Amino acid sequence: FTPFWRQISTMASASSTMAERNKKRKIAEARQAGTLAPEVDDEGRMVNPHNPEYITKRPWYLGEGGGIKHHQKQKVTHFLSLNEAEELVQDARRQAKQNKRQRALGFRKGACRNCGSLSHTEKDCLERPRAAKSAAWKTGLDIANDDVQVDLETHGKLAYDAKRDSYRGFDVEHHQKLLRMKYDRLEAERRRVRQEERETKRRERQERKEAKRLARELKQKEEGPENGKAAEDDDTDSDSESDSDSDDDGEKSDGEEDYLAKDDQQKDFQGRVARQGGLGGAQMATTVRNLRLREDKAKYLLNLDPNSAYYDPKSRSMRENPLPHLDPAQAVYAGDNFIRYQGDAVELAKTQVFAWNAEARGNEIHLQAAPSQAEMARKHHEGQKKKLDEDRKKAIADKYGVAGGATMHSLDPRLALGQTEQMLKYTADGRVVKGPQVGPVSSKYEEDVFPGNHSSVWGSWYDTKLQRWGYRCCHSTNRQSYCTGKAGRAAVAASEAA
Repeated sequence: FTPFWRQISTMASASSTMAERNKKRKIAEARQAGTLAPEVDDEGRMVNPHNPEYITKRPWYLGEGGGIKHHQKQKVTHFLSLNEAEELVQDARRQAKQNKRQRALGFRKGACRNCGSLSHTEKDCLERPRAAKSAAWKTGLDIANDDVQVDLETHGKLAYDAKRDSYRGFDVEHHQKLLRMKYDRLEAERRRVRQEERETKRRERQERKEAKRLARELKQKEEGPENGKAAEDDDTDSDSESDSDSDDDGEKSDGEEDYLAKDDQQKDFQGRVARQGGLGGAQMATTVRNLRLREDKAKYLLNLDPNSAYYDPKSRSMRENPLPHLDPAQAVYAGDNFIRYQGDAVELAKTQVFAWNAEARGNEIHLQAAPSQAEMARKHHEGQKKKLDEDRKKAIADKYGVAGGATMHSLDPRLALGQTEQMLKYTADGRVVKGPQVGPVSSKYEEDVFPGNHSSVWGSWYDTKLQRWGYRCCHSTNRQSYCTGKAGRAAVAASEAA
């Protein structure tokens, strides 16, 4: 039951609410039509009357207060250029270097529990997880630096080129440092190898001189000191030793001879012009691809059928065979692919595929940059693979034997022959009805074992009530028990009857 006065108050509030809504609707229509000034927010900015209600109206879950900021986004008047964005990144890098020098002295609240940096949490930490006793939050030592992250959107909207700059923040000095470190390592390794080669050659020369000296002394003892040949040998040995010493002195200590060009090898190829229009003249070997002698027949004249092999006049190449109906032994020309599929071209293709696969696995092998390294790596890989295959075949042959090989005597003759003249006929359930009976299949478990003076094996009887295996001789379900014979069976039957 609702009192009459409450009903009247409810109707009045409903009518007042309806009147307020109608008033707000008329005001909104007038603002949209332009007959009324637009609404102004708390900060004095005009609110667009054409904005939908979900933008201008504050949601109920935000509580009472000022309006939301969706309509306050002003038009961007300044765009960050490429240089400005790069300068902001460089400032952030300098700030990071300064923070690196000013490392925190203890663990700070809200920092990463693993490394102690305020830039991320423990979940997003990229450093190696430390032990619980040596973590930053536990010890307060070895605090990592804070990463300076630059949000360029807070400084302005990025221009077209700045937004698509893939090299923003690229540190040229750091890249050059990495290249120098890599070059220094390679140069140190190259010098070490050269030094080892020189030491090896020096030891070999020393051993040869020592062997010659011993041979000369032995010969002097046998023939006597009056022989004039010994003096000649001494002269020749001294000459060879002086030559070897001069060769040894002429070597560069740091391998500089690899980079020195000899004057007699310098040729001015730009000063001469060849007959074909290129540089180098007649002294330079012509290496233009697909050139032919003038007296040879052109490729496109071998078969005038328009549907035959295609000839590319720009590259002067004909990949397919223009005369496929002829015998390959009688064919004068079999197409450019015939050359690509034989000889060293196949080996080069194998090396290229090996270099691609090696690079995909993370190895630094490049055929064009280091062809000798790629070729040696492929040969080493093929040798290792061949050795593994041979070892595998040898292991299989040692275990199972090889037909017709040295281990033939270890095989069953029936297995060696692979077939017999004996005929076996089976029934539907697998029993042999004609031919020699197949022997029982041996098991890996011990058979016919009777422990504890039992006359039957364990598992020959099954107790359906106890759901356990036992011995058939005494119906005992204890595997370690002794056989009691008929008395045991009677005792088991009496216990089941009770």
